[in-house]
Amino acid sequence: MPSRTGKTRRELVAYLQLAVAMAIFGSGVVAGKLIAGAFPSLLAAGLTSAVALAVLGPLLLLTEGVPSIARRDAWIIFLQALIGSVLWRILVFEGLRRTTAVESGIVSSTIPAAITVVSVLFLKERLTRGGAAGVALSVVGILAINAAGAGDSGADLSGSRLLGNLLIFGSVVSDALFTIFGKVAVARVSPLAIATLVNLFGLVLFTPFALWQAGGTDLGAVPLGAWAALVYFGVMLSAVVFVLWIRGVAVVPASTAAVFTGVLPISAVALSYLFLHEPFAPSHLVGLVCVLGGIWLVTRGGTAPGDRGARPNRVRDTGA
Repeated sequence: MPSRTGKTRRELVAYLQLAVAMAIFGSGVVAGKLIAGAFPSLLAAGLTSAVALAVLGPLLLLTEGVPSIARRDAWIIFLQALIGSVLWRILVFEGLRRTTAVESGIVSSTIPAAITVVSVLFLKERLTRGGAAGVALSVVGILAINAAGAGDSGADLSGSRLLGNLLIFGSVVSDALFTIFGKVAVARVSPLAIATLVNLFGLVLFTPFALWQAGGTDLGAVPLGAWAALVYFGVMLSAVVFVLWIRGVAVVPASTAAVFTGVLPISAVALSYLFLHEPFAPSHLVGLVCVLGGIWLVTRGGTAPGDRGARPNRVRDTGA
């Protein structure tokens, strides 16, 4: 039947969007590592927001015009920007200053477990046994790369590196909150408008601090590769990933979308080894297997029926 075929095609497109978004998101740890080594965090965050807005703003105006947004939705998007853009960027860049890109990628892939915990705490959903096991296995994965990393690779298991991984995990929690808020806003606002406004709000919030840090930074001494990484981060992670991910979760349940986060650690680890030449450690493999196992358990049904995965039927009919 045409309607059934159309729905299947739409879902396949959404699956592709989600997979590509997570592959790009994984590459962000490589770009972020280069950025964190060359720019102060607040300046880097402001510049990446500006780059994203330079791409998204004209695109929104040309394709959709100025969006009409209710006050309630504007506040939701502002909260998305505050938590999923401002706080996320600060935690990512500060975390990457202190830890490796490989470990950052593995820790970042615990997003499904974080979404499950956030749903239980804030949406009062009931955690299933599979969900609890998935969260526990993800935690084991994080502990594995922190506890065994120094012995395996000779890396410095210092307070700084441990703090870096904790900051990256904080960015995971902020990303989980961003996803929960996004499921609400996308029912009435287009993904492109959300992505644009998130970066606009982020830029406004970052600008005073970015200007302050710019005054003490010799921008002329920043390597060309770091500038290229900053532009890549701003365009691909702050713009393209936002749009692809929001479009994807507008079509499929969040629990289904969470499956595709398994692409993130594979992309992050492979690209970190390839481009940053970071040393392999057996603890990375242990952590990766545990986290992927946690993703599988959580996405089989981390929370009880009537959760975030059951609500998107209202969203699917918006045509976003």
